[in-house]
Amino acid sequence: MNISFAANENALIWILSSLLILFSILLHFEITRKNRSFLPGRLLAIVFITLSLAGLSLQPSIVRKTNTRPALLITKGSTEKLIDSLKQVYLPIKLLDLRKNSIINNPVRLQKVLKTHDTWIICGRGLDARARDYLKDKQVTYFPKGFQTGFQQVDFNTKSMNNSLWQVNGNFYNRSEGKLKLYLEASGQKRDSMEISAPGFHDFSLATQLKESPGRYLFNIKAFTEEEQLL
Repeated sequence: MNISFAANENALIWILSSLLILFSILLHFEITRKNRSFLPGRLLAIVFITLSLAGLSLQPSIVRKTNTRPALLITKGSTEKLIDSLKQVYLPIKLLDLRKNSIINNPVRLQKVLKTHDTWIICGRGLDARARDYLKDKQVTYFPKGFQTGFQQVDFNTKSMNNSLWQVNGNFYNRSEGKLKLYLEASGQKRDSMEISAPGFHDFSLATQLKESPGRYLFNIKAFTEEEQLL
């Protein structure tokens, strides 16, 4: 946690200079006035007013830092195969195993831990209704039984120029022992392909040269079995 101020460097100098001048004028007025009764109290009031104006001008705010990287929450029903698969995709990743951890029975500690990350990946049966309420402002992904065959992650550039190379990258999970083939299609034509011959996670990269006139492009990435059946 740290404290920041909503003012840039130049504005900060101007504000502090103005407050210093105001404080000097008020202090001079109080010291030179003939009636010196309650002088300590009036000086204290000047200090309080100056500090209050400084607070309103600088607008201090408390910034709470949370970890933006995903964290893995392991609950009952998780299999070691599923956990290893998630660690393979998201490594390095923080692990919180609730299967034998007493924190699950301590709402205060559990809420504190769940606040440390903005993104949680939950495998297994999940959390009860009370604990799920702690995640209402978080990004949560559930993997109750493991990965299904399909695209796990896809990244691509949304802005492309004419005669430039357009590329899509990602990760594909294959549960079967058979071969699969990934295709990139554009304008109804196959532009690139990649073969997957083993089960597990596979990084892929498909690309095509943009030769059409500038405009909107529609790309499709598809996965087919050896029998050319669409998955």
